[in-house]
Amino acid sequence: MKIKVRHDAIRYMARAEADVLILELERKDVLLSEGFLRDLMSRAMSKVRAKEVGLCLYLNCDYEFIRRRPSEAMVKYNSQPSRALVCFLSEPYINTWLRRILSSVKDKIAEVNFDYVRYPSAEWCFCPRHIKEYERMNIDVEFLKEIIAKDRNKLVDLYAEDHMDVVMWTHLRRRDVMAAIHRAVELVKDLGMKVSITLPPDVMGVRCGGGLSRLGCLCEYGVSLDAIGSVPDEVHISLPARALIDRALIEQAASFLKLILGEDAHIAVEVSMRSLRDVARIEDILKREGLELVVRCI
Repeated sequence: MKIKVRHDAIRYMARAEADVLILELERKDVLLSEGFLRDLMSRAMSKVRAKEVGLCLYLNCDYEFIRRRPSEAMVKYNSQPSRALVCFLSEPYINTWLRRILSSVKDKIAEVNFDYVRYPSAEWCFCPRHIKEYERMNIDVEFLKEIIAKDRNKLVDLYAEDHMDVVMWTHLRRRDVMAAIHRAVELVKDLGMKVSITLPPDVMGVRCGGGLSRLGCLCEYGVSLDAIGSVPDEVHISLPARALIDRALIEQAASFLKLILGEDAHIAVEVSMRSLRDVARIEDILKREGLELVVRCI
């Protein structure tokens, strides 16, 4: 059985614990900028023995962009703006900012992977842009805020009961996520690179480490695998490495992916890249289980 192991993926994460391949970044706040990415690519290429290198980043998480344009930030239900999360309705982020950055490195990378494209939780986004859109659709914003503040898990029950405000709000959030994915995918393809999307396992209804149901994932994150379909070149489902010991879970995930996306669907299994020995360990497990998976190394 052929085992696909992605040694070549560079992961950009705008977080304190960010790792780039086996390189440790000294800066606590990683800023996405043209200079940083050019330096990152040259450093990584000197460490990685690969013909093609991929760039992995969060689509809507960018400290530097929000620092420069705070009005484009996501806003929590309690009116607290994010320092890093970019609103999915932000026009300049993908169309201008991300285009300029990716254009500067397009000759050095073959693939861009957008990781976990979703809202962080049901608490977001209540920025002025979204409030205006909700009110235009006659959605009771204060009712939503009250439910989210008390127990946002009730959103699933209200959605199942066809509560109009919750149903319309959920569909608008899914629309916003999908619109951002379409714009980002179109941008990457226009620049001549392959593009993939990584989603959490919850979109399959697979409970992995306290995961949500598919409906719960839709209400919480605004994500539906059925809606994403074959928009990018590939869709990866990200499972923790510990899931490899559960053959039933892997088989369930693989069956669902192939049902929705076809035979070319892949599962990305997250493993540590602090040591290349981790990859060897995962390879042994995969071979023993007789599975064909893509292992995305972080």
